[in-house]
Amino acid sequence: MRKILHLVLFVFILSSFTSMAASVGPEPPASGADCSTAMEYGAINDPSQFGSIEAYGYEWYKFTADDDYIVTVSLCNSNYDTKLEIWDDCADSDAEHYNDDACGANATRSRISDIPVAFGETKYVKVYGYLGSYGDYELEITGVLDEPEPVPVSIYSVFALFVLIGGVTVFKLRNRIFNAA
Repeated sequence: MRKILHLVLFVFILSSFTSMAASVGPEPPASGADCSTAMEYGAINDPSQFGSIEAYGYEWYKFTADDDYIVTVSLCNSNYDTKLEIWDDCADSDAEHYNDDACGANATRSRISDIPVAFGETKYVKVYGYLGSYGDYELEITGVLDEPEPVPVSIYSVFALFVLIGGVTVFKLRNRIFNAA
């Protein structure tokens, strides 16, 4: 009986260690630590997101367009020398857009403008600092609707349409006259 009790106790202790060992392991990356865990920015034209970057650190955001937009991504109101990248996909080998300095009076801040983003398309944004610069940032993603260009109507196209409609009408009238005879 004692042997059975020892065996049960041994199995219980062994299973406890096994379950503890299974629960101890590498922690999953924090939200925003890499492209695959990018934080949700929200919609284009939502309020800015605020954060802090440590030396040589970076954070990732993503946004999805709810319409066709021409987008601007800005770090102009940040308090350190920023860098900015826009990615189409986390699996890409290079950023689609990159900027180091573009904010006028805040010349060491980053902004990327005139980015076409189609309805349903997701973009990934990497926020970081130049040569390990760090500090507080304000990420702002704004856009204007990408309206299709109007088709120009010239006098020649109106004349061609008039001739086409007029020609069909004359042809139908001519057929009626000759068919009636």
